[in-house]
Amino acid sequence: MAMIRKMIMGRKVGMTQIFSEDGKAIPVTVLEVGPCYVVQRRTMARDGYDAVQLGYLPYEERDQKRVQELRRVHEQRRKTGERGAVKETAHRRLTLAEYGHCAAHNVPPLRHLKEFRVAAPDDFPAGMEIRADIFEAGEKVDVSGTSKGRGFAGVVKRYGFRGGPGPVGGLVVITLPAKAVVERGKGKLVTFTALENFTW
Repeated sequence: MAMIRKMIMGRKVGMTQIFSEDGKAIPVTVLEVGPCYVVQRRTMARDGYDAVQLGYLPYEERDQKRVQELRRVHEQRRKTGERGAVKETAHRRLTLAEYGHCAAHNVPPLRHLKEFRVAAPDDFPAGMEIRADIFEAGEKVDVSGTSKGRGFAGVVKRYGFRGGPGPVGGLVVITLPAKAVVERGKGKLVTFTALENFTW
């Protein structure tokens, strides 16, 4: 596994374009990156591997106040010995476990946590703030992210298949995946391929 020297997290804002000196339009993805915080250090002695846990996008103030109140209720119930369930938190809200994890490492509660295998873990102490200026202008970077969901897509959208030749006038040409043809008794389909995921 290749070790990382620099890393940062962010989210996509949109698309735009810039023009080169010879007038060509170049599509550009606009990202909002940082500030990120080093939340935790994974060590070989304790965790079995060396890595840095990075956090991004702090929770809103109202979420932090809500979980602080929830923590106060838990402390009070622990002192009184009261038992029973406490009201569940809403989906995508800050949980007590997330709040405690970030508070233990002196960073604000963060929505996204991700671990990176870095070449020099000692260069990233816990609590360190990482901003976009860690990179230089023109420096090449590797970017990975999560694509938006497209549901149960057809073969044209999912794999770039083309329809057959159609007459002038815009007649819709039906495209069939290989599995549909096989199930009609026309042959055999090799499993574990992109085409076997569809049924007629």
